[in-house]
Amino acid sequence: MKTQKIIILSLVALSIIFSCGKDDAGDNVDFSDLFVNTSENIIQPQYLSYKTNCQDLKNVTETFVNDVTLANLENLQTLFVENYKLWQHTSLYQFGPAADADILLSTSINSYPTNPALIDGNITSGNYNLDAANNIYAIGLPAFEYLIYGINKNNNTVLGAFSTDANAENRKTYLTKLADHILSKITLASSRWTTYHSQYISNKGTGNGSSLTLLFNAYLDDYEETKRNKFALPAGYATSFSIPIAKDPNKVEGRYSDVSFDLIQESIKAHKAFFQGITLDGTNGIGFFDKLKEYKATSTILEGDLADVALQQMDIISSDLSNYSNSLYTEIQNTNPDLTTTNTALQKLIPVIKIDMKSYFGVPITSQDTDGD
Repeated sequence: MKTQKIIILSLVALSIIFSCGKDDAGDNVDFSDLFVNTSENIIQPQYLSYKTNCQDLKNVTETFVNDVTLANLENLQTLFVENYKLWQHTSLYQFGPAADADILLSTSINSYPTNPALIDGNITSGNYNLDAANNIYAIGLPAFEYLIYGINKNNNTVLGAFSTDANAENRKTYLTKLADHILSKITLASSRWTTYHSQYISNKGTGNGSSLTLLFNAYLDDYEETKRNKFALPAGYATSFSIPIAKDPNKVEGRYSDVSFDLIQESIKAHKAFFQGITLDGTNGIGFFDKLKEYKATSTILEGDLADVALQQMDIISSDLSNYSNSLYTEIQNTNPDLTTTNTALQKLIPVIKIDMKSYFGVPITSQDTDGD
């Protein structure tokens, strides 16, 4: 009996010991200020900023289709690249209104690689529904990019396709409808956040539908999209159920404009800024960084203060990406060995988010992962 009492007391003592540390440091961690800052100063302003840029894209598109000149095409291409980069800062928030069935923001705006044959078929027939499931890879920025750059990035060929080609008028209509479609989706998402805001900041806890879980998983999913689909998949480092997937440079984002590395770099900048809680006007607000500091969180992956090493790894990735002088499409074709280093740098951040951050926040991972991370 005495032995049993000793064992019970020992287990209680161990329980107390193991419940200290993280929990003690995080007992008073409240996420209300994080929710307010991310909604009021980051997400909603970012949506409005992107909406404004999409309106500009629509206007410049109309200018081009009404007057097909080289100068108007180049203006459109310049604004398109600006819009695509801005999208990288907008795509992080795939929950709430962005996940509504009539919006599906990420799917509607950036499903890649696009399907040129499907796009050309739609243009030829003139009969299509941009909201139809079978047109996912014929809409959004990737489809827009294909039309204004062409497969061979020859502006004279593009100008001919919009002026002298038999389907020139249908092509103008399609490009205009793509711009309208993009604008309509971000407009809906932006307007609905006004109503969703109160639900978002009041939805506490760590259950599947809690705001912290939604926010964390959106951040994780978007980073995994960057690591895997923007880089590892086209470069040949991705797997599916542990089976390697052959490299395919045609799967890169920004394939026709050759801005793939720029888009990855922008995505990393966006993740770093959001992690720090930096607002659209540059103010350093409350982010994941601050909450991890409140937890006094340490990393089991990279060793050291979790908030600091996460930021350091993002800086390492950005520095690595800046070393390339060619497009990602070209680097993959040339089998540049430096791609392995970049893949490793991108991969290192996954367990920092997926294991360390998840552990301190105490939220579940709600997405399915089949690529072996």
